[in-house]
Order: sequence, then C-alpha cells, then structure tokens
Amino acid sequence: MHEVISISVGHRCNHLSTQFFNCQEKKLYDEQRYKANEFSVHLNPSIDRLNQTVSFTPRALIWESKGGNGSLGTYQYAQTEDYFYSDDKKKDDNDNVILTSSKVPKSEYQEALDNSTTMPLPQLNNDMAKYWSDYSRLIYNPTSFNNLKDWNHDLSNSNLPDFKGLNVHKFDSYELGVQEFNENYLQEFFDGNLHKQLEQCDTLEGFNVMSSLDSAWSGFSSAMLLELRNELPKTTIFAWNYYKRDSKELNRALLPHLERQMKSSVVCNEEADLVFPLKSDKALSDWEQASQSVRILDSVNSLFEQKGERRRSMAHFQDCVGVSDQTRKFVSSISENSDYNYSFFHDYPIYKNSHKNPHIFSECLIQRGSLANLEPNLRTLQTSEFLASDTVSPQSQSPQSFDLQLSSTEKSRDVFLHWRDIASKYLRSAPDGDELVDNLGTLASAYEYGWYDDEDSGDDVF
Repeated sequence: MHEVISISVGHRCNHLSTQFFNCQEKKLYDEQRYKANEFSVHLNPSIDRLNQTVSFTPRALIWESKGGNGSLGTYQYAQTEDYFYSDDKKKDDNDNVILTSSKVPKSEYQEALDNSTTMPLPQLNNDMAKYWSDYSRLIYNPTSFNNLKDWNHDLSNSNLPDFKGLNVHKFDSYELGVQEFNENYLQEFFDGNLHKQLEQCDTLEGFNVMSSLDSAWSGFSSAMLLELRNELPKTTIFAWNYYKRDSKELNRALLPHLERQMKSSVVCNEEADLVFPLKSDKALSDWEQASQSVRILDSVNSLFEQKGERRRSMAHFQDCVGVSDQTRKFVSSISENSDYNYSFFHDYPIYKNSHKNPHIFSECLIQRGSLANLEPNLRTLQTSEFLASDTVSPQSQSPQSFDLQLSSTEKSRDVFLHWRDIASKYLRSAPDGDELVDNLGTLASAYEYGWYDDEDSGDDVF
C-alpha cells in the first residue's frame, strides 16, 4: 500500500505529529475523502470481522523525554492501571509498585473526548494544550512510544529535557544527542519498535522524520537518520526540521545553537532526500506552532494517499521540487498563496555578495481544493482541500483551499555561507571543525548561480 511512517523526535515535533494524525482522523469521517483516499498509507487498519468494524492506529514512532507524554500512559488503553505515581494513595496498598513523578491530570479536552456522549468538546487553548497528548484523538499502538530513560520533561521549557529532573544538566548539545542515541537506544530501537512498525507495512515507501534543532534532539535525530539510511538505503526520507533564529547579532552564547543547526543540516543533506527547514516562531506555543506547520505537512503527504491517477509517490514529489538534482535538497521557500512563508531560509539575511533577487532553480505548486484551476503537470500537483481537525488553532484552520509553492532557490547559499564564516572563525579548532567548514562551503556551492563580486557589497550581520 506504499506506507509512510512518521518519526517525530522531541516535544515540539510530537505536537506536529499529533496534529497531522488528528487531521487524518478527521478525514475518516468525511464520506468523500473516505472514497478518494487510501488511509492505510499513514494509518494502520485493524479489521474486526466479527463486528464488521475497522480501527486505525497511526504509523508513527514518537521519541519523548521522561514524563513528556503527559497523562498518556503507554498501555493505558490496554490496562487501566499499569503504573502508580508518587502522589497516588493506592501505592500504600501495594508493595510492588513503580513510583514516578506526580501524575499529570487529563486535559479538559481529553476528558470530554473520553466522555463524548455526555460532554461537548471544548475549544482548545494554550493552557489546555501544554502536552501533545492533551488533544491526541487517535489511539496509538504501544510500539509507537519511545522514551528517554534519564532525561525528564521540563514543563517550563518543554523542548529542553532536564537530567533526572535535578535542574543541573540540560539536554542541550549536539554531541550529547548523538552519544545518547548511539550508546543507549540504537540497537533497542531498530530491533524493537522500528522493526515492529515495519512488519505492519506491505510496501514501505518512506519516512517523515521530524526534529527540532534547538536542543540535543538535533544530534539524536541526526544519529538516527544516519542509521536509518544505512538500514534502509533505498527508502525515501523527508526531513522536517524546526529552525529558530534567536538574534540578529552573533554572540558566543549562540554558538552551540548555531553549531546544532549546522551539523544537523549537513547530515540531512547527506542522508535525507528532501529537507523542509520550517521556521520556529518563539512567540507561538508548541500547539500553535504545530497548528500552523501541519498545513504544510498535510499538504505534502496528502499527495501520497490519493487513489488513482492523482496519487503521487514521494520520489515523484522529490523530482518535482528538485528536478532530479540530488545536490539541492533544501526547500528554500515554502509559501502559501504567495503570502506567508514557512521556510526558515527565506527570511535569512542576504550574504554580502549575494544577488538581491535569488535565482529559482526549481519550483513545485500544490493546489488544494477549489483553487485547482490549472492543468496538472510535472510541477503542478493537485489534491483535496485542507480538512483541519478541531484541534488545530482557529487561525490556522482556514483557508481550506490554497496554493502552496515550494521552491529550491539561491537563498540557501546565503544561509550556508553565513554558517561557513561563523564555523571558520569560531569552530575550526573544535573536533571536526575543518570538516564542518568544508561541508558548509560545499553545500553553498550547490546553490550558486551566475557571477559573484568578490568584494564586500554589503554588511554581514555577523
């Protein structure tokens, strides 16, 4: 069935994954979509022939810090009480219990969802959606869950886990993430939960790998991506990365943050087939950010679940965006109706000798819904309108019909050359520093077009 498995790494990306699968669940109840879509691409169907019903679980692998699942227990739908908490009175009646942190109560939305016959579903807000499990509508298979053993979720900074909740050491450096995955989870993950997800696929088409690059999750996901490519060399992999720009002025406190972005981007260029550098807005909560980003994630993945002639494969879409050029994998521009641009690269400062109007190497148009008025061709793809779940924030639920333009442009050169200069000045003496500088220069050269003035034609913000 050409299945696609989504791997989300870290709390912010688990919000995005949740919103995506909630939108998938919404389509199940739409008669027109049910006939036009092949839901087994993103959802694993389980058929009850006795009762003549079908239930769906997400084809998902979720990586989270300890306690980051909120009120959701791994086996809570199979067993009513599979663990106890430090503030649970029932622990006194049982000598063989596992004590953990304080229990996270269910959100008002989840309480209403569990009692949908008697309680109306409330409108979500930031207070009600602190955890992605606060509004998850689908029941996950226990094999979807993967948790760090020594790193606890920090509610005050949800994307930066804390070592054993001691508030002493944060899950922050790229190298720490690489070490954590390779030494503690590589073999267990590939032989365990990943293998079980693969067993549930007839013909695996590819992966969506979602990560946030503002913590050690960047190194963790990069190490995973490298092994994933080694394990499944012919499988298509799309990397969805959240990038955050904290300041226009460089200071040494920002160097670890920039180093994470540089190193992760190099690995993604080597191992992924297409990279979506999503803009992370610090003014938005994880729930609001996911509500915004899911419009892009759902638009791209809706192409793969269509039936008949309108269906497109991941490899076909990759060719549409990159025109089969394997050296340019970053989607520099991701714009909706030529209005808002979701790409982190799009707003990056111009490099000192770059062209003010970046050259467009290739572009692809996804037409959603009623705006689909052009003849479909290699670069114009059509799909159904966006059907948002009620968990998507109100401001991101519409419009349902829109044009999504994805482009590979010269703008990527600006980003990689800025990074190369920073790495050359501040990181060259670090382990693999010279290699990082060379890799960034090579990345930049793939996005060069025409002639450049060697002299400085503007001020470098760094």
